[in-house]
Amino acid sequence: MKFVVKSKFAKFSCDDKRRCLFVVETNRFGLDSCPGEPKYLEIVYSCIEDERAPLILATLSDYHTLQTASSQQLKMCNGHTRCIIAVNNGQLGDPCPNTDKYLDVEFKCIEKSDIVKTTVSTTIVTTKVAATLNSVAPTNRTPVITDLMKSSIGTEITMLKPSDNNDGKQSFCDMISERDIDWPQTEVGVIARVPCPIGSTGYAEWKCGGEWNGFWESDGPDLSHCVSTWSKGLLMDAEEADSSLDQLEFLYEIQQRTRRESLIGGDLITLSRALRLLIPTTIYDSDADRFVELIVESVNNMAKASQALAWNDLKGVKRRMIADQLMSTVDQVSMTISGLITPDTPRIIMKPNTDVELEISAVRVHDYIAFPSTSFYRTTDDTANIPREALTLRNSAINEAKILYVAYSSIGKYLQPEPRQNANGTVVARQIVSKVVAVAVLNGDNKIEIINHLQKPVIITFATEDRVNLSTPQCVWWNRTRLQWSSYGCVVSSHNTTHTVCHCNHLTYFAVLMDIYHQELPIGHNLALTLITYTGCTISIICLALSLLAFQCFGTSGGDRIFIHKHLCFSLLIAEAVFLGGIWQTQNSLCCSIVAGILHYFFLAAFSWMLLEGFELYYMLIEVFQSKDSKRSYILLFGYGFPLSVVAASMWFDRFSYGTEQYCWLRSDNYFILTFVGPVAIILLCNTVFLVMTLFIVCGHSSIGYTPCKQDRDALKNVRNWLKGSIALVTILGLTWTFGLLWINEQSIVMAYAFTVANSLQGLFIFLFHVTFNDRLHKDYRKWAKRVSWAPDCMRDSSSHASRTKPYLSTHNTSKSGQGVSSNSSTASELFVSRKFPT
Repeated sequence: MKFVVKSKFAKFSCDDKRRCLFVVETNRFGLDSCPGEPKYLEIVYSCIEDERAPLILATLSDYHTLQTASSQQLKMCNGHTRCIIAVNNGQLGDPCPNTDKYLDVEFKCIEKSDIVKTTVSTTIVTTKVAATLNSVAPTNRTPVITDLMKSSIGTEITMLKPSDNNDGKQSFCDMISERDIDWPQTEVGVIARVPCPIGSTGYAEWKCGGEWNGFWESDGPDLSHCVSTWSKGLLMDAEEADSSLDQLEFLYEIQQRTRRESLIGGDLITLSRALRLLIPTTIYDSDADRFVELIVESVNNMAKASQALAWNDLKGVKRRMIADQLMSTVDQVSMTISGLITPDTPRIIMKPNTDVELEISAVRVHDYIAFPSTSFYRTTDDTANIPREALTLRNSAINEAKILYVAYSSIGKYLQPEPRQNANGTVVARQIVSKVVAVAVLNGDNKIEIINHLQKPVIITFATEDRVNLSTPQCVWWNRTRLQWSSYGCVVSSHNTTHTVCHCNHLTYFAVLMDIYHQELPIGHNLALTLITYTGCTISIICLALSLLAFQCFGTSGGDRIFIHKHLCFSLLIAEAVFLGGIWQTQNSLCCSIVAGILHYFFLAAFSWMLLEGFELYYMLIEVFQSKDSKRSYILLFGYGFPLSVVAASMWFDRFSYGTEQYCWLRSDNYFILTFVGPVAIILLCNTVFLVMTLFIVCGHSSIGYTPCKQDRDALKNVRNWLKGSIALVTILGLTWTFGLLWINEQSIVMAYAFTVANSLQGLFIFLFHVTFNDRLHKDYRKWAKRVSWAPDCMRDSSSHASRTKPYLSTHNTSKSGQGVSSNSSTASELFVSRKFPT
């Protein structure tokens, strides 16, 4: 940057920052040649690209390193797959001290006898690589394959297929798409390094594991070096913010971005740093609530379950470190505003559906004060009772204490403990099954006081998960130095299926963890369930397709009942087909979410059409006068509009809960499954009411001593048959999803088999009851066969078929109405009227 005053020049560098401050003084610009005259600065600047780029390593290449300053050439690597070059003054010289420099790396792909190339072309690449002139010590690291085919340099290189080992087993990991990244074929034991997804910068890594049979490591790719462009910009803003107004503006931007964006691993690292930078050293009372709310909501948005994929991008210690930093950020902002807290002005930050709940209060000291306060307690089962000894900081003269209480619902998932080993050598996985609760007392300097070795314990009551595969509860606290859980100083006082009470002799972050047993179904059961699912769903899909075809071609006289049957079959057909092909497609998160949304919609649609069937049956019996207006537009509106409104509202509420790590279905750990269970329960209840009222009408007809004519006897028999079919359909659909929910909640093998079998029987039941054993449909089929000239005689011969009872009511009024629906309604009405006024 260059500044001009009259004819004088001054150089000043902002070090690539977007804004900077400088002092206009005589030491920089010289003496004022025109005292008393107004002057101005002319600023000369230019926009430059960021020349920083990751080190480029290419497999099986010959490296040539050029020294930019002195035009000397160093030939390195000598055909090795990877090498390290010492970049220092002794190796390259430094003819231009204090000047930024870069390396030109030139390489080409060469053939090797045991390598199979996919192309015969040769590509030579030259690119700029940022370098610092200091010594680089060699290190032993896993080989890295860098895929440049999609890099920002725009260079395409040929990927080489590794050779197979002598016994014919593959020694590489196949190409795969994961986290919106195409991962190349990679040798066993090598880390693949590829550019980050579109919209982010940096690189992602994933190791190809195994010995001979290659497989990608199960914990997924590492995207900790991938940062979204908007996230990087917010960090730069945070570094340059110098006023509370700027800090609030940038905090609001972080809160909004984290609320609506799907983060990646590097975003969590970048944004956690930005949040820490935006906490001011002092906060005025007018801004205090806003600062706390924005930071707590931002942490909540980052820690919520919908960002689980981003947390999975971080591995091991790095994930625990970022989770710890977020909790530390909440502590820091709480300490900053604690000076404004009085017994009459507590700060309580808690909103519906939030994962972070905060309370900072000043209280009068007495034995065992419960936190959170009463107003805060209404929405949580977790409490902490703090003894007087901790409140007074062991100073009996203190009669007032400031308490910090924070409860984290989701962050415990990212602080999972390491497995433990039993005495018999068995490795047992463990899991955090409660909220992470932080309890602290602030001292006179408004800092968190370290309190331990209490005579009377802190009593923490946790609401814990109740699952059959969890056992052995353990009270633990978070060791921030070691970034791991410890049970030292904490014991389990009592425990039942819903709550655990812990006694601890210090204040910090607390939680409850349990051992996990039988997390997965045995391989044999998995294979059996998979076989039943594919076989049963295939049969169900075929039966539903045949039923739909039969209703469309032959059910011309069935009226609205056949119309409802067709759409019920269509909804179940789509749902079963998507279930069969997409329920396990969890590799792509977007695809999995779409599959879950489609399943949510069409299974709800199937239940809606089932409700319409029950309503139609009841309506036929109570409609006294024939209606000439068609109800089909209203039927369609409810059959497809009701599930659409439920799914749309669910997506607006939480679109990230479509799809889980195991299945492409709705999440159950955050109760999002209730968006399906709730409407289904209401539909089943309403349908049961309609069927019970229909049953009372039919049974009441037989109890009044009326002897109907043959036509009414046939109609009554038909209604009873329909009633049986509707009750059976409600039963099988209701039981199917009852078994499914019990399977999800209890992880029971019996429920898994019951759900799989019942789900497969739905289409078969509809085909058997409404097509195969439907006498009226048989008659319509024979009429159709007689009309078509190409049908063989065996299909057109009706003499061999005995006359059967008509399940769809007599159609003697069809000529008047022209619609099967009218005939149905009219006949059912006549039956109802004749029951009331027998002749």
